[in-house]
Amino acid sequence: MNKTLFKSSMSLICAFSLCACVNVDIKTEIPEMSFYDITIQNTQSQGIANLSYGVVLSASMPYDSTDIFKLDSQSLQIKAIPSAQWVAKPKEMLFSSFVAEMNAKGLNVIRPPFGSANLNAHLKLHIDRILIIQKDGKELATITLNYEIFDTKTLKLKKSGTLTQEAQITNKDFAPVFYKVSESVLQSLVDELLVP
Repeated sequence: MNKTLFKSSMSLICAFSLCACVNVDIKTEIPEMSFYDITIQNTQSQGIANLSYGVVLSASMPYDSTDIFKLDSQSLQIKAIPSAQWVAKPKEMLFSSFVAEMNAKGLNVIRPPFGSANLNAHLKLHIDRILIIQKDGKELATITLNYEIFDTKTLKLKKSGTLTQEAQITNKDFAPVFYKVSESVLQSLVDELLVP
């Protein structure tokens, strides 16, 4: 019995020592990642906000991620651009930009829960698209927002619509084009809020 126990323990010791001698050197290359931010950094305000809007923002899949997508209009295939991402989810960047645009007009934005806030209107925003579209040999930065404005007293729909802005990307640097497109679509949205 001692011999078998001795042989078993020696076998285990040899097996462990052989495993310890194996050196596996696995190298994987991690691609360099570029991050892009299209948040509008407008800090100027037109005084104290006297109108308040409750805002709920959502995004379609796959745009509720930090991936940057490109649509090939020939194959109708949407692909994420490798080694490029937004610095935050587009809905967070657009919300921050929307707050900046509203503050610049002297308007206040409140996120849920609204609590006892005295709101002038509820606004539902939905990001339908935020991607690069390849069309006729050109690349276009595209943002599409759906919006619904509700009366806070009656909760009836006052206004709804879809805003789409596109601009051609002339070189590989697409972030400044998306910045301008987001600024334009959000200014259009603020204008829709201010028109009764």
